[in-house]
Order: sequence, then C-alpha cells, then structure tokens
Amino acid sequence: MKERKFIKYIFTIIGAGMLMGAFFMYKDTNEFIANSIETKGTVVQLLESRSSKSSNKSIMYTPVVQFIDTKGKQMEFSSSTSSNPPKYSINEKVVVIYIPESPNKAKIKSFFGLWGVIIIPGIFGLVFFIIGGRIIIATRKKLKV
Repeated sequence: MKERKFIKYIFTIIGAGMLMGAFFMYKDTNEFIANSIETKGTVVQLLESRSSKSSNKSIMYTPVVQFIDTKGKQMEFSSSTSSNPPKYSINEKVVVIYIPESPNKAKIKSFFGLWGVIIIPGIFGLVFFIIGGRIIIATRKKLKV
C-alpha cells in the first residue's frame, strides 16, 4: 500500500524533471538556430546501425553529410537522428545549419532533427506530470470529504 502512495509523487517528479529537461533543450536549440547560418550540404553516406535491444535487430540509417563552411573548409558530420527506412539518400542535397565558430556541430535543418529530441521527453513529461498531479489532487479531495 505504501508503494501506491509514492507512485503519485514519483510520477509528478519524473514528469516535472522531463518537462524541465525539454525546456532547457528547447532554449539550447532556439539559441543554436538564432546564432547559426545556413548552407547546402550533400548526404555522402548512410551509416547502418543495428538495435541490439530488439529481438528483430532492425537496421537504422544515419546520414553523413558534407558541406563547405564559411572558411572554405570541407566539413563532415553524422546526423543526430536515424530512421528506417532512410529519410535521405546518398547524393541528396540538404540544408545544413551551423554556428560559424563550431562548424563540427552542424545539423540538418529539419523539423524532427531539430525539435524531435525536445518533443519526445516533453510529451512523456507532460503525461507523467498530469497523471501524478491528478492522483495527488484526487487524493486530497478524497481526504476533505
């Protein structure tokens, strides 16, 4: 019975933590976008990775992109997102954004590539926070009656 009493607080704390994390990631991404410049890049490779956790070991594809920075230097980076089927194909042109002082931290300019890492914990955090909060409110109302 004691475990059930703590669940409402655990859900609420986990939810609040995930929401705070999503908020700080949002601020970082917003700052990155505000300070970055755009250029064209080319997908030069699709890195394959297998998920060892799943029983079917599905293959995920991560695009490797090359671009020329403002100093004329050729840069290459692996995207932070992977997909199956591959979202990009080799030799496909993509929009790249990067901060001129840190061209090695470039990203493909796409909605999920920039915001996906924020949306997922944000949604889960909101769900956990609402569930925990509703249980806490329901428990307090029950005690008042």
